[in-house]
Amino acid sequence: MAQTTSEVWDSRWSATRRTINAETIDNAFEAYNALAFHRKRGMQMVDGGGKEIQVILESSTGTAEAFDGYDPLSKSPVDPFESAFYKRRYYAIPIVLDDTTAWENSGEEQVFDLLEALGSNALNSLLKAINEDLLGAQTGKTMLGYQDLIADAGTGTVGGINSSTSSFWQNQKYTTAKTFTTQGTTNVFDGLLAWNTLMDDCRKQGGRNNALVTTYSIAAAYRTALSSRPTWARSWSLTTTARRSTRMRWIPIRSSSG
Repeated sequence: MAQTTSEVWDSRWSATRRTINAETIDNAFEAYNALAFHRKRGMQMVDGGGKEIQVILESSTGTAEAFDGYDPLSKSPVDPFESAFYKRRYYAIPIVLDDTTAWENSGEEQVFDLLEALGSNALNSLLKAINEDLLGAQTGKTMLGYQDLIADAGTGTVGGINSSTSSFWQNQKYTTAKTFTTQGTTNVFDGLLAWNTLMDDCRKQGGRNNALVTTYSIAAAYRTALSSRPTWARSWSLTTTARRSTRMRWIPIRSSSG
């Protein structure tokens, strides 16, 4: 809540103005790393319209046969394709400034451009809402989030396809509870082991691990694990990436709040 001042405008107050820092200092917004990751990596689509988004999926394989001579071959047709459908989601935020206030906020009396500052605040508010929804689960008119697309259960209905009955649509998951900094194996942290297992499962399915998105608390445990290993700490002190020991592959760690 904005504070109220109560000066008596006598000679001293009338003769001397305040020293005003015209810069607006952000004390409301955070770093929205999950959304920034998608924007920087080009993980977004730009199109010109359409009522829904249709994605065509290759969901099954045919059956190859070994044969010799005149062996009869199967003539059964295959149906390896289907489609997922996604609704478009829209986000907006109003910028409201009446003419009287806009006129008064002009000329030499202007401390900072109120309309421009309201626009900057609106943009950051929009990014905040999208980042939070990206990390959450879809409700009402919000968009699908990580908790829908990468569900802990590994199953659910996304794009109209129920992965409980269409197993090809299940996401990879690791369900064994672990304490990140516990060393179940000598000099190997359980958290890193769990990450490696899940990344390997993604690669087995033809995927590519672009980044690890996690909470600030798990990211802190990750840094603790690294700092406890002196040879790692020196090499990683200025980075926020994780290295695959087998392939020397660097994976960015993105921590964000939702």
